[in-house]
Amino acid sequence: METKIRKIQTAIFTRNFNISNDLERAGLLTEIHQHTNSIFNGTPTQLPIPNDTPPEFPRFILNSMDGRFNCNIALSRVDVFYNVSPTSTESDSQLFETQKTNIQNIFSFLLGKSIIINRVGFIAAVEKILSPEEGNSIDYLRNNFIREDRFASPKELLFNYNRAGRSGNFEMNNLITINAKENANIVIQTDINTVAERMSENNFNLDNFNEIVDYAVQETQMFVDNFPNI
Repeated sequence: METKIRKIQTAIFTRNFNISNDLERAGLLTEIHQHTNSIFNGTPTQLPIPNDTPPEFPRFILNSMDGRFNCNIALSRVDVFYNVSPTSTESDSQLFETQKTNIQNIFSFLLGKSIIINRVGFIAAVEKILSPEEGNSIDYLRNNFIREDRFASPKELLFNYNRAGRSGNFEMNNLITINAKENANIVIQTDINTVAERMSENNFNLDNFNEIVDYAVQETQMFVDNFPNI
């Protein structure tokens, strides 16, 4: 079985992130672009939406010129993406380290603007490519996770599993989704995140952030390496 990480995403949830007028918005985009230009070196996009648009809608989009890195900036959350090239030869640890560096850049900018960060999610989309000896993806999941006399002849199988965890100082969700379709490889998505119930009291600093991300990378790698033994 071969493993390929296809995409890594980090969601940074924010509180008290506000833009009151067009002049402030334009100035903020200039600041963000200057701060992140070593990563998101493409032309930034300011979306033409009213300032009173709900906070979950992105205001800015940042991109790298090679298309590997993207960042959607809304007032309630910032999403940082690493779109892994199909021809990438980097190891999993290199991919995760690059993503960590990128999100530290964004995180430090937000902290510098006194924006409160109260939840973090670390998501990885992984493809498991079976060898001919291992059979097709649906049979593989049935053989490993389902009793023989259950769920016969499926066109698709989708499993969701969430395990409680702790990074040290913070309660965590360890969510894994496993999907198999006919004539396709197995797709695994991990989502390691701080619990939503603590958002009202959380105010993460850089040390907190690094602790959470390090835990998320460790758990993600464990899920990926140990599959199907989870």
